Amino acid sequence: MSDPLALGRSRERLRALYMRTLAGTVPPSGDLIYALPIPGFEAHRLGRDCNGNVCLVIAAGAVDHPAQPDICLENLSVRWRVPCEITQPTGTHESLIGTVITCSAASSEVRWLFLDVLDQALGTLGPTPPESNIDYWVDHARRLFAELESPPRELRGLWGELFVMCEFSDPEPLIRRWHDDPDDRFEFLHGNYALAIKTYGQERVHRFTLTQLRPPASIEVIIASVPVQSDPQGQSVLDLARELDERLVDQHVRTRLREIVFHMGGSALASANARFDRETARQGYCFMRAQSIPAIAEKLSPSILAVQLEIDCEEVRKETLADIVVARLRS
Repeated sequence: MSDPLALGRSRERLRALYMRTLAGTVPPSGDLIYALPIPGFEAHRLGRDCNGNVCLVIAAGAVDHPAQPDICLENLSVRWRVPCEITQPTGTHESLIGTVITCSAASSEVRWLFLDVLDQALGTLGPTPPESNIDYWVDHARRLFAELESPPRELRGLWGELFVMCEFSDPEPLIRRWHDDPDDRFEFLHGNYALAIKTYGQERVHRFTLTQLRPPASIEVIIASVPVQSDPQGQSVLDLARELDERLVDQHVRTRLREIVFHMGGSALASANARFDRETARQGYCFMRAQSIPAIAEKLSPSILAVQLEIDCEEVRKETLADIVVARLRS
């Protein structure tokens, strides 16, 4: 397997390679593809099809493989054992049979995301991948891009969670403990320790459930409060996700990060252009202990199943808890 750090550098080569293919002219016909061999993985071609969509061509191996149904999603399609006519900027033409994986997203961010997913896959596929490896990666890509067709979700909270992870010098323990259900009480939970992320606009007012602020005595809860303000020139969810991805070495953690981002963002990742002010978030975010935040003092009747609180946290004691957060989640 290739060095993940080298894979991180190859990401820029893939983007540069794709940009080179945009300079060519592709006649609008059939399966003609304008593409180039991928350095270090010359059996594969990266380029664009006659519609301008970014595509990967994986040359079929010698192993006979049973026919599979094509995959057709809104932003991703896969066709198996397709006879391809490929041309290069030098004018060289070639014919081959391969698996053609196409990203047809209109969003440039999703196209870059496709290249990021491909970048990670190259390390496991190798120069001459067996069909089983191709199947595994294609299924992974299918599941990821299928999430982009799920109902859209509000991206502000997801951006805040990614921002907090970006601020740690070692984000891996947080990603390993990151929740994958937007309805979970806490964004990070490990043993008897929990971290909840709360975002706000102009005023540090947060909504809590009573169980977040007053969980069982055995659970220690810390709240990260993050100002998240819209900024057309700011950073998107995918910007922060790529930043984290580039810092990770463990391939399983990189995969987990990407899967949760796709799942939590849904179709908003492909359709929304939400960007937020990184510097404002950095200057204003802080940590608070849940016990320091005022809540209902009296014991409630067992028949009361849930209580929602909206609390101005501006006067709550802020603490330097970053080291404690990492230590608890790593242990």
